[in-house]
Amino acid sequence: MKSCAVINDISGFGKCSLTAALPVLNALGTEVNPVVTAVLTNQTGYDSYFMDDLGDYMLRLIEQWKKLGASFDGVLSGFIGSLNQFEYVNAFLDEFGGKNTLVVVDPVMADNGSRYDNYSEQMCSQVAKLCSRANVITPNATELSILCGAEYSNDIKTVTEYAKSLVTDTLKCVIVTGIIGDGLMSNLCVCEDGERVFSSKYINKSFSGTGDLFASVVTGCLLKGLSPFTAVETAQNFISNSISATKNRDSRDGVDFEKYLSMLNSM
Repeated sequence: MKSCAVINDISGFGKCSLTAALPVLNALGTEVNPVVTAVLTNQTGYDSYFMDDLGDYMLRLIEQWKKLGASFDGVLSGFIGSLNQFEYVNAFLDEFGGKNTLVVVDPVMADNGSRYDNYSEQMCSQVAKLCSRANVITPNATELSILCGAEYSNDIKTVTEYAKSLVTDTLKCVIVTGIIGDGLMSNLCVCEDGERVFSSKYINKSFSGTGDLFASVVTGCLLKGLSPFTAVETAQNFISNSISATKNRDSRDGVDFEKYLSMLNSM
């Protein structure tokens, strides 16, 4: 089995972060080693929540895993809840993000044209630095514009040019999620082999955790040796099916993705 360290928080309610990544990566045949950045009573989209920051724990985790001689085929980094955590995430990559390790960063910091209330410009700058260390990133259109220092756009041609500007010898693939237009929800994949857009019917409802699910499916597929295009198409189909199967549920609770894990088992 491939192994993947997943750097993210865990929430008691709202299927997102580690509670989304773990079953998805397992279904794709990947062993998951959680790096827990914070514990939340419930995800932050609810009216109130309590979060316990585990920055100090992360430092101890790095020390202990070094003693174990740990190494990973992949590292997936998601939501980072405080400024001090960036130091520990970078320290983790210094130790375990070797040249043969796939590093995927989901730069969770903004949506709908503006950054999140709990994200400062300084934190966004740290996200950009983290993305420069990745092989693959999965921003939405708003996050992409912040990374490029450009005006927000939902136009596919403009977004494609933004994504192309970020591709380097090390950052080989930029996957832009949730581009809305003409009644469609589209995901763009820009990589060394060109670019492709994958679209499905837009449902005017936002569900918790779909970004975590998307990044996890992409990471698992890439670790299996599948192409970025196949990874994005698989992630889109998985999430589209999961949303369609989710009935009478508060969108903050997440989607019923468990019904479609068998789809990933067959990859």
